[in-house]
Amino acid sequence: MAQTLFDDPRAATTILNRAFTDQSPSYAAFNNQVAMATSMGLEAFALEFGARFAGLSEDQLSTHLLGNLGALPNAGLQTALKDYLVFVGKAQVGIVALQLGQILSGLEHATGEQAVFHAAAVAWNKELADAYAYSSNPYGLVTFPAGGTLVGVLVDGAGPPVAVQAGF
Repeated sequence: MAQTLFDDPRAATTILNRAFTDQSPSYAAFNNQVAMATSMGLEAFALEFGARFAGLSEDQLSTHLLGNLGALPNAGLQTALKDYLVFVGKAQVGIVALQLGQILSGLEHATGEQAVFHAAAVAWNKELADAYAYSSNPYGLVTFPAGGTLVGVLVDGAGPPVAVQAGF
C-alpha cells in the first residue's frame, strides 16, 4: 500500500492537536510529539493523545471534535459520531479523531451528497497548513498573505520568554 501524507507523523500530530485542542503547539512541543508519534507508531500515539479526553462523554467528545473540525452545526453528524464512539468504545477516540481529520481533509473537492462538507474541508485544510507552519517554525513566526505576523513568544522583561500556543 502506498504511503500517504497522513501516514506522516507531522501531519497526524497536527491533525490531533487541532481536532482535540484547537491549538498549535510550540516548535519544541510539536517536535517532541512528532518524535513520540514516530517511536510509538501513529495508532498508539493517537490512542494516547485521545486518552487525555477520557473524562468526556461520547456526546461531549462528538460535539468537541466536530466543533474543532468546523463541521458543526450538523445534528445528524453529531449524533452519528456519538453513536459510533459508543460502538467502537470511547478509548478509540484518538484514532477516530485522526480518521475524521483525514476524511474531512479529503472532502475539499467533494461532489454530490458530500459537497455539504466543502467549506468545512477548505477551512480545515487551511487550518492544518497554518498550524503546521507555526509549529514547525523554530522562531514561532508565521507570515500570512495579508502581511501580518503571528508571534509565538512573549517577552515581558521580567523573566525568560514564554512560549504561547497559536489558536488559528
